[in-house]
This record gives sequence, structure tokens and C-alpha cells, in this order.
Amino acid sequence: MPLVFAPGTPAEARSLMMGCLATPDLPAELRAAIERLAGNETMQPFWKQLPASLHTRAADIIYWAVSAYIEATSLEPPRAVIQKEIDAFLRIHAPISDPEITAQYKMKVRRLYPLTYDMLAEQARILSEMLDEIPSARRRYWAKAWPGDPEYGFDKLRLIVGDIAACCDRLDADARQIRLNQHLPDPPRKRGAHTAQHVYFDRILKTRFREEFGQLYPGVVATLEQVAFDLPDAVDESTVLKR
Repeated sequence: MPLVFAPGTPAEARSLMMGCLATPDLPAELRAAIERLAGNETMQPFWKQLPASLHTRAADIIYWAVSAYIEATSLEPPRAVIQKEIDAFLRIHAPISDPEITAQYKMKVRRLYPLTYDMLAEQARILSEMLDEIPSARRRYWAKAWPGDPEYGFDKLRLIVGDIAACCDRLDADARQIRLNQHLPDPPRKRGAHTAQHVYFDRILKTRFREEFGQLYPGVVATLEQVAFDLPDAVDESTVLKR
């Protein structure tokens, strides 16, 4: 089904949103938010009433809103809260034998220990060290048992595992630098509150607007929050300013 844009949506904003929606494996929740920003009935007056100083930054505004939505919806409650959820889940389902329940459990644990390149690098280093501990006399059987490409002998694979660790270290450093460059504000103290994601979304956008334009534009932020999160009622500008 073709995407229907709100009348008055600037061409550069349309192009950006179409590019985002073309991303492979885009999470359904994020896709829905982008589609709302494109075609929600609230967006028509939004573009008409956008301050003149922002008219040429339509694509930037949508990009910032999508980025803020990703960061805000990635905000997790405190670890203690997640652990309580896991404990309650285990009291109901343990011992777990159903593959579907196992998958649910793994997803909950992943929230407690989100996967990072740093974690992958550490696991690769551990594997590399364990491979080093295999005595030379026992390595002679490796080629016979190895089901992969015969060119990848024991020593070559051990070097590859080390390279994977180094690669993940670099990717982790790059990811940390990118986050530093984003100048993200601190998340809300009450990360488990039902409005925590909305609060963080507002803070991120206000920080960006202050850096770029020297103003907060609470009305712009309020509309973007309402549409991105599909809220039934309009968000009050005074609420955005208080956050």
C-alpha cells in the first residue's frame, strides 16, 4: 500500500521518510511511527504553522524526531524492575521446556543485558584464550572434525577469532563516539514511569532545537510527540516546557 503523505509535507521530509521506510527489517513499531509522521491528519496543520525559521529544516526535524523516538522507546526501566519481571516470569513458567516460552525468557534477559559490541569482543577474547589452551597434541584432530572450509585450519581460525575481537572493539569505540556526538540529555530519573519515554523524547528534541536554533519550540515538540507516540489527545506546550 503506497504511503500517503499529509498535504503540505515538504519534499525533503518526504524523501527522508521514504528512505527510512525502505530500511530492511525496520521494527513494526518504528515503521508505524514514521508512517504517522508522514500521514497523520495532525501533520497538515503542523507543516502550515511551522515557524518560518524552520521551513528549510523539514528533513532535519523529521530525522531528529525519528532519532528521538528510537532513543526514547529504547529506554528501559531500572535493572531492579526488569529483574523482578524475570523473577515473576520464572515463578509462573519454570521449569521452561516450551520453545515459545524459552524465547520470551531470552528476550526478557536480553533487556537486562543488552547486546553490545563490547560484549561480543569480550566473548571472542574468551574463546581465543580457550583455543590457546588446547594442547598441540590434541589440535591434530581438528582438521578431521572441522566441517567447514578445509583451508581454515586451527591456527587460522584462532587468528580470525582474535580479529573478530579487535573488530568489535573498534565498532564499540565508534558507537560510543557517535553517542557522544549526539549530545543526548540525561534520561528521566524515574525510568519506570509510564511517561518516561515521552519525557525523554521531549528532552532530546528540546536539546537539539536549543543547539541548532537557540530556542526550544515547545509547540513543535508537542505535536511531534503526539503523532510519534499516537497519543489520543494533544500534548500541552506547558507540559513540554516543564519536562
